[in-house]
Amino acid sequence: MGIQIPEGSFLMVYRWTLDGDAEPQTTAMGFDVPFDPDLDTTTQFAYDHITDEDSLSDDQAMLGGWTFLGVTGYKQTSGGLEVFEVTLPIESGSASTAGITTNTCALIQKRTGLSGPGNRGRLYVPPFGVLETQVSQNGFYTGTQYADLTNRLNHWIAEWEAESFVPVLFHSDGGPATPITSLTYAPQVATQRRRMRG
Repeated sequence: MGIQIPEGSFLMVYRWTLDGDAEPQTTAMGFDVPFDPDLDTTTQFAYDHITDEDSLSDDQAMLGGWTFLGVTGYKQTSGGLEVFEVTLPIESGSASTAGITTNTCALIQKRTGLSGPGNRGRLYVPPFGVLETQVSQNGFYTGTQYADLTNRLNHWIAEWEAESFVPVLFHSDGGPATPITSLTYAPQVATQRRRMRG
């Protein structure tokens, strides 16, 4: 059974595409926002956060051939699930095409203040900013590549905090979301292509 979005919580789905790939690639993050904004405002914030300069997916973060397509936001309300989309494509600012295969992805580990596997999560990010020359044959990032990814992730998190976004884990039983206390890149790439399609 998949996750359930609790009433009042938001799910943001981010979408990218790569030249020659027939399907977009996606990743998603759950949020609680204490002041309960409307869905269209929250989705626009989410778009601005990830595309801001030095954030996770500004134009300079993406290698050649990649395009950030936009964000689809979902909010669970007493009347049902609301949906809003921000579609403002941003093309890569880099002419380089030396990215790793799209069978590979960058993995961000989610941690909360609670123990147990149900209180940990993973965020699979398409490899739009991962250079082939900066990943070892065993899939480990070089120090330079890992530092750049981490700096962009920290900027992205700072953008949420500026708008009082609280990243959360959702659960399959529909219970209250659990606040995420840390997000860190795994030092090794992952292979989860099916999880990113949609």
